[in-house]
Amino acid sequence: MIFMLKVSIRVLVLLLSITEGGQTTDGGQTEFCGALEHYDSTLCVREDTSTAELVLSGRCDFEICIRSSGLISARSNPNFCLDVAWNDGKKLVMSQCANTTAKWRETTGGSLQNTADGECWHPSGGTARDGVKLIQYWGCDQPRLRFRRYKEEY
Repeated sequence: MIFMLKVSIRVLVLLLSITEGGQTTDGGQTEFCGALEHYDSTLCVREDTSTAELVLSGRCDFEICIRSSGLISARSNPNFCLDVAWNDGKKLVMSQCANTTAKWRETTGGSLQNTADGECWHPSGGTARDGVKLIQYWGCDQPRLRFRRYKEEY
């Protein structure tokens, strides 16, 4: 009975997150909007506004929108999307969506993967700590490389 209730709640949350999105400027539907939490550390993904880089943080107030087109945008400003700074250690950075080439997907193991080359989000240096930058690198679906929707029941 409890299992069925948890499954029903998850389905309801999923349906609500899909229907709250709506049409986006790139023509894709929004699949999820909200904060992302690092699976192993319970730190959240946040934009360092001084550098536009994504970092891990104890603050969980930065929300992103994952679109069906593969773009990931800032919920507070849908014109800023996630891209990779190829010339700077493959850091994950927010930039104008018109200039963004990176497309992302959620893997079945909980990683966020670049669809072009198969690399996933990683904490820089391999360890999740407050303030650590997020980069793109090889390897996916290990607990230290997984992210979940903040406050989602698991």
